[in-house]
Amino acid sequence: MARGVGVIYFAMLPAESSEATKQQTVQATDNILAACAALGGHATIPWCPSPWKNALKVWGLPRADFAQMLKLKKAFDPDGVFSPGRFVGGI
Repeated sequence: MARGVGVIYFAMLPAESSEATKQQTVQATDNILAACAALGGHATIPWCPSPWKNALKVWGLPRADFAQMLKLKKAFDPDGVFSPGRFVGGI
């Protein structure tokens, strides 16, 4: 499904939850994220099986403002206790 504002939604619904299927999904989503970045866009993965969230880049690739995000994270969470590793780039 696509909307006129440049937003595209698609679903990758694997038939099984095997490790091989997960790795194929990781590779496919990495390719999609890279293609979006090459076109100057950004992509996220809003839905996926919970056990796969650590393997997939659900927040997309780090953007140009990633250094500022790190500074904010360190300023507001210096000990890294709030949702460690759950945001883009492993913040």
